[in-house]
Amino acid sequence: MARRLLAFALLVSFVASSPGWAQQPQRRQGPPQNGPRQITFKDILVRELRVRFAKEEIFVDRVVRATERDGSFSQPFILAIVRNAQMRNIIYPFPYFQAMMVRVAEVKGVQLRPL
Repeated sequence: MARRLLAFALLVSFVASSPGWAQQPQRRQGPPQNGPRQITFKDILVRELRVRFAKEEIFVDRVVRATERDGSFSQPFILAIVRNAQMRNIIYPFPYFQAMMVRVAEVKGVQLRPL
């Protein structure tokens, strides 16, 4: 048993010290030529809500417009509604998000039509 452990320890130390197995220094990669792409609030909503169709993306655009231009909603408030929709259905949360947003818009007096 001791011989096997010794042989295994020698094998591991040999493999770790051999130049072919040692880690090569990573070259630092710079940003892409066009510059780094900024992730927008719309990109976050599309990814988190798993938007599949163009109609759904139009609704997300309306929500973003109401958030950024009009100031009707705050971004943390919208993200809280997204998290609530994800808790209801993690696979496809968009319908729950849409229903909640339409209801909240009615309460706040904001014009936000469903699809």
